[in-house]
Amino acid sequence: MRLVTGILGHLLYTVVAMFLINYATYLLFGWNENALSIEGMITYSIPAVIITFLIASFLTARQFFFAWRQAAIKEERMKREIIVSKFESLKNQVNPHFLFNSLNVLTSLVYKDPDLSAKFIKKLSEVYRYVLEVQDKELIDLQDELAFLRSFTFLLKMRHSDGLNVEIDLPENGNYLVAPLALQMLVENAVKHNVISQQEPLSIEVFIENGFLVVRNNLQKKEMKKDASVTVGLRNIIERYAFFTNQPVIVNETDHVFEVKLPALKVE
Repeated sequence: MRLVTGILGHLLYTVVAMFLINYATYLLFGWNENALSIEGMITYSIPAVIITFLIASFLTARQFFFAWRQAAIKEERMKREIIVSKFESLKNQVNPHFLFNSLNVLTSLVYKDPDLSAKFIKKLSEVYRYVLEVQDKELIDLQDELAFLRSFTFLLKMRHSDGLNVEIDLPENGNYLVAPLALQMLVENAVKHNVISQQEPLSIEVFIENGFLVVRNNLQKKEMKKDASVTVGLRNIIERYAFFTNQPVIVNETDHVFEVKLPALKVE
Protein backbone atom coordinates (compact mmCIF):
# COMPACT_ATOMS: atom_id res chain seq x y z
CA MET A 1 0.00 0.00 0.00
CA ARG A 2 2.79 2.40 0.90
CA LEU A 3 4.68 1.53 -2.31
CA VAL A 4 1.66 2.03 -4.56
CA THR A 5 0.46 5.27 -2.95
CA GLY A 6 3.99 6.63 -2.84
CA ILE A 7 4.71 5.98 -6.51
CA LEU A 8 1.30 7.27 -7.67
CA GLY A 9 1.74 10.39 -5.57
CA HIS A 10 5.19 11.05 -6.99
CA LEU A 11 4.02 10.43 -10.57
CA LEU A 12 1.06 12.77 -10.19
CA TYR A 13 3.29 15.44 -8.67
CA THR A 14 5.83 15.02 -11.51
CA VAL A 15 3.24 15.33 -14.30
CA VAL A 16 1.69 18.43 -12.73
CA ALA A 17 5.10 19.98 -12.07
CA MET A 18 6.24 19.36 -15.67
CA PHE A 19 3.07 20.96 -17.02
CA LEU A 20 3.50 24.04 -14.81
CA ILE A 21 7.16 24.36 -15.81
CA ASN A 22 6.31 24.12 -19.51
CA TYR A 23 3.45 26.58 -19.09
CA ALA A 24 5.66 29.05 -17.24
CA THR A 25 8.31 28.69 -19.96
CA TYR A 26 5.71 29.44 -22.63
CA LEU A 27 4.42 32.53 -20.79
CA LEU A 28 7.88 33.93 -20.06
CA PHE A 29 9.67 33.14 -23.30
CA GLY A 30 6.86 32.47 -25.73
CA TRP A 31 8.25 29.25 -27.12
CA ASN A 32 7.76 25.50 -26.90
CA GLU A 33 3.98 25.76 -27.27
CA ASN A 34 3.84 22.10 -28.32
CA ALA A 35 4.77 21.11 -24.77
CA LEU A 36 1.32 22.22 -23.64
CA SER A 37 -0.48 19.69 -25.85
CA ILE A 38 -1.33 16.17 -24.73
CA GLU A 39 1.37 14.65 -26.92
CA GLY A 40 3.91 17.21 -25.75
CA MET A 41 3.06 16.62 -22.09
CA ILE A 42 3.54 12.88 -22.58
CA THR A 43 6.80 13.35 -24.47
CA TYR A 44 8.32 15.75 -21.96
CA SER A 45 6.97 13.92 -18.90
CA ILE A 46 8.20 10.41 -19.73
CA PRO A 47 11.89 11.00 -18.75
CA ALA A 48 10.87 12.76 -15.55
CA VAL A 49 8.31 10.05 -14.75
CA ILE A 50 10.91 7.31 -15.22
CA ILE A 51 13.39 9.11 -12.96
CA THR A 52 10.67 9.74 -10.37
CA PHE A 53 9.60 6.09 -10.49
CA LEU A 54 13.17 4.93 -9.87
CA ILE A 55 13.72 7.40 -7.03
CA ALA A 56 10.36 6.60 -5.38
CA SER A 57 11.04 2.87 -5.63
CA PHE A 58 14.50 3.31 -4.13
CA LEU A 59 13.25 5.45 -1.23
CA THR A 60 10.37 3.05 -0.50
CA ALA A 61 12.69 0.04 -0.62
CA ARG A 62 15.16 1.84 1.64
CA GLN A 63 12.43 2.70 4.14
CA PHE A 64 11.11 -0.85 4.05
CA PHE A 65 14.59 -2.25 4.64
CA PHE A 66 15.20 -0.05 7.68
CA ALA A 67 11.73 -0.79 9.09
CA TRP A 68 12.30 -4.52 8.57
CA ARG A 69 15.69 -4.28 10.25
CA GLN A 70 14.23 -2.46 13.27
CA ALA A 71 11.42 -5.01 13.50
CA ALA A 72 13.95 -7.87 13.42
CA ILE A 73 16.03 -6.23 16.15
CA LYS A 74 12.92 -5.59 18.23
CA GLU A 75 11.79 -9.19 17.80
CA GLU A 76 15.15 -10.56 18.92
CA ARG A 77 15.13 -8.25 21.94
CA MET A 78 11.59 -9.36 22.73
CA LYS A 79 12.64 -13.00 22.56
CA ARG A 80 15.41 -12.34 25.06
CA GLU A 81 13.02 -10.46 27.33
CA ILE A 82 10.51 -13.30 27.20
CA ILE A 83 13.23 -15.80 28.12
CA VAL A 84 14.32 -13.61 31.02
CA SER A 85 10.70 -13.13 32.06
CA LYS A 86 10.03 -16.87 32.03
CA PHE A 87 13.09 -17.50 34.14
CA GLU A 88 12.37 -14.70 36.60
CA SER A 89 8.68 -15.59 36.93
CA LEU A 90 9.39 -19.26 37.48
CA LYS A 91 12.19 -18.46 39.90
CA ASN A 92 10.00 -16.04 41.84
CA GLN A 93 7.25 -18.61 42.18
CA VAL A 94 9.33 -21.58 43.24
CA ASN A 95 11.89 -19.71 45.31
CA PRO A 96 12.48 -21.09 48.82
CA HIS A 97 10.89 -18.05 50.52
CA PHE A 98 7.56 -18.42 48.76
CA LEU A 99 7.46 -22.17 49.30
CA PHE A 100 8.69 -21.88 52.89
CA ASN A 101 6.03 -19.30 53.77
CA SER A 102 3.32 -21.36 52.08
CA LEU A 103 4.35 -24.52 53.94
CA ASN A 104 4.41 -22.63 57.23
CA VAL A 105 0.85 -21.47 56.67
CA LEU A 106 -0.17 -24.99 55.68
CA THR A 107 1.44 -26.45 58.80
CA SER A 108 -0.57 -24.15 61.03
CA LEU A 109 -3.79 -25.05 59.21
CA VAL A 110 -3.49 -28.84 59.08
CA TYR A 111 -4.65 -29.50 62.64
CA LYS A 112 -6.94 -26.48 62.97
CA ASP A 113 -9.01 -26.73 59.81
CA PRO A 114 -8.55 -29.77 57.52
CA ASP A 115 -11.04 -28.45 54.96
CA LEU A 116 -9.27 -25.11 54.68
CA SER A 117 -5.95 -26.96 54.46
CA ALA A 118 -7.23 -28.95 51.50
CA LYS A 119 -8.35 -25.74 49.81
CA PHE A 120 -4.97 -24.15 50.48
CA ILE A 121 -3.18 -27.11 48.89
CA LYS A 122 -5.46 -26.92 45.85
CA LYS A 123 -4.77 -23.20 45.39
CA LEU A 124 -1.04 -23.74 45.80
CA SER A 125 -1.06 -26.46 43.12
CA GLU A 126 -3.08 -24.21 40.82
CA VAL A 127 -0.46 -21.48 41.14
CA TYR A 128 2.43 -23.77 40.28
CA ARG A 129 0.54 -25.47 37.45
CA TYR A 130 -0.38 -22.13 35.87
CA VAL A 131 3.24 -20.93 35.95
CA LEU A 132 4.33 -24.06 34.11
CA GLU A 133 1.49 -23.80 31.58
CA VAL A 134 2.09 -20.18 30.52
CA GLN A 135 5.87 -20.10 30.46
CA ASP A 136 5.88 -20.59 26.66
CA LYS A 137 3.09 -18.08 25.93
CA GLU A 138 3.43 -14.39 25.10
CA LEU A 139 -0.19 -13.42 25.84
CA ILE A 140 -2.96 -15.11 27.78
CA ASP A 141 -6.70 -14.58 28.16
CA LEU A 142 -7.51 -12.24 31.00
CA GLN A 143 -9.98 -14.81 32.37
CA ASP A 144 -7.18 -17.35 32.83
CA GLU A 145 -4.89 -14.77 34.41
CA LEU A 146 -7.71 -13.65 36.66
CA ALA A 147 -8.34 -17.19 37.93
CA PHE A 148 -4.64 -17.57 38.66
CA LEU A 149 -4.49 -14.18 40.38
CA ARG A 150 -7.37 -15.15 42.67
CA SER A 151 -5.55 -18.34 43.67
CA PHE A 152 -2.35 -16.40 44.29
CA THR A 153 -4.06 -13.70 46.37
CA PHE A 154 -5.84 -16.42 48.36
CA LEU A 155 -2.44 -17.74 49.45
CA LEU A 156 -1.28 -14.23 50.34
CA LYS A 157 -4.46 -13.57 52.28
CA MET A 158 -4.05 -16.76 54.29
CA ARG A 159 -0.59 -15.65 55.28
CA HIS A 160 -1.28 -11.99 56.09
CA SER A 161 -4.90 -12.29 57.23
CA ASP A 162 -6.48 -8.90 58.02
CA GLY A 163 -3.25 -7.10 57.21
CA LEU A 164 -3.90 -7.51 53.48
CA ASN A 165 -6.93 -6.48 51.47
CA VAL A 166 -7.09 -7.32 47.77
CA GLU A 167 -10.01 -6.16 45.66
CA ILE A 168 -10.21 -7.49 42.11
CA ASP A 169 -12.79 -5.87 39.87
CA LEU A 170 -12.11 -7.11 36.35
CA PRO A 171 -14.61 -8.24 33.68
CA GLU A 172 -15.11 -11.98 33.49
CA ASN A 173 -15.92 -11.87 29.76
CA GLY A 174 -14.17 -8.78 28.48
CA ASN A 175 -12.22 -10.46 25.66
CA TYR A 176 -8.93 -9.00 26.87
CA LEU A 177 -5.40 -10.35 26.67
CA VAL A 178 -2.64 -9.81 29.21
CA ALA A 179 1.03 -10.68 29.47
CA PRO A 180 1.32 -13.85 31.60
CA LEU A 181 2.10 -13.23 35.29
CA ALA A 182 2.19 -9.44 34.81
CA LEU A 183 -0.64 -8.75 37.27
CA GLN A 184 0.75 -11.28 39.73
CA MET A 185 4.21 -9.69 39.61
CA LEU A 186 2.72 -6.26 40.38
CA VAL A 187 0.69 -7.63 43.30
CA GLU A 188 3.70 -9.52 44.62
CA ASN A 189 5.90 -6.42 44.42
CA ALA A 190 3.32 -4.47 46.43
CA VAL A 191 3.29 -7.15 49.13
CA LYS A 192 7.05 -7.52 49.15
CA HIS A 193 7.96 -3.86 49.53
CA ASN A 194 5.25 -2.46 51.78
CA VAL A 195 4.51 -2.80 55.48
CA ILE A 196 1.65 -5.23 56.15
CA SER A 197 -0.02 -5.45 59.55
CA GLN A 198 -3.43 -5.26 61.13
CA GLN A 199 -2.54 -1.78 62.34
CA GLU A 200 -1.33 -0.74 58.89
CA PRO A 201 -3.18 -2.92 56.37
CA LEU A 202 -2.04 -2.95 52.78
CA SER A 203 -4.86 -2.44 50.28
CA ILE A 204 -4.39 -3.54 46.67
CA GLU A 205 -6.91 -2.79 43.95
CA VAL A 206 -6.95 -4.47 40.54
CA PHE A 207 -9.42 -2.97 38.09
CA ILE A 208 -9.89 -1.67 34.55
CA GLU A 209 -10.08 2.04 33.80
CA ASN A 210 -10.02 3.99 30.54
CA GLY A 211 -8.54 1.11 28.57
CA PHE A 212 -5.93 0.17 31.18
CA LEU A 213 -5.60 -2.67 33.68
CA VAL A 214 -4.67 -0.91 36.90
CA VAL A 215 -2.89 -2.34 39.95
CA ARG A 216 -2.95 0.23 42.75
CA ASN A 217 -1.87 0.05 46.39
CA ASN A 218 -1.49 2.42 49.30
CA LEU A 219 2.16 3.27 49.81
CA GLN A 220 3.81 2.33 53.10
CA LYS A 221 7.30 1.32 52.10
CA LYS A 222 9.45 -0.97 54.19
CA GLU A 223 12.85 0.20 55.35
CA MET A 224 15.02 -2.07 53.23
CA LYS A 225 17.87 -2.00 50.79
CA LYS A 226 17.01 -1.00 47.25
CA ASP A 227 16.02 -4.15 45.39
CA ALA A 228 17.04 -4.18 41.74
CA SER A 229 14.63 -7.04 41.04
CA VAL A 230 11.67 -4.64 41.29
CA THR A 231 13.15 -2.35 38.65
CA VAL A 232 14.08 -5.30 36.45
CA GLY A 233 10.64 -6.88 36.78
CA LEU A 234 8.80 -3.64 36.03
CA ARG A 235 11.10 -2.84 33.11
CA ASN A 236 10.49 -6.34 31.77
CA ILE A 237 6.73 -5.79 31.85
CA ILE A 238 7.12 -2.41 30.12
CA GLU A 239 9.26 -3.89 27.33
CA ARG A 240 6.97 -6.87 26.85
CA TYR A 241 3.98 -4.57 26.36
CA ALA A 242 5.95 -2.31 24.03
CA PHE A 243 6.17 -5.26 21.66
CA PHE A 244 2.37 -5.62 21.41
CA THR A 245 1.07 -2.04 21.59
CA ASN A 246 2.11 1.57 21.16
CA GLN A 247 0.31 2.46 24.37
CA PRO A 248 2.87 2.81 27.16
CA VAL A 249 2.77 1.17 30.57
CA ILE A 250 2.10 4.01 33.02
CA VAL A 251 3.74 4.09 36.45
CA ASN A 252 2.50 6.64 38.99
CA GLU A 253 3.80 7.18 42.50
CA THR A 254 2.67 9.77 45.05
CA ASP A 255 3.27 10.12 48.77
CA HIS A 256 0.39 7.76 49.48
CA VAL A 257 -0.33 5.68 46.36
CA PHE A 258 1.61 3.57 43.90
CA GLU A 259 -0.03 2.31 40.73
CA VAL A 260 0.88 0.65 37.45
CA LYS A 261 -1.41 0.82 34.42
CA LEU A 262 -1.12 -1.90 31.77
CA PRO A 263 -2.72 -1.38 28.35
CA ALA A 264 -5.82 -3.57 28.05
CA LEU A 265 -5.22 -5.57 24.88
CA LYS A 266 -8.47 -6.47 23.13
CA VAL A 267 -8.91 -9.81 21.37
CA GLU A 268 -9.19 -9.15 17.62
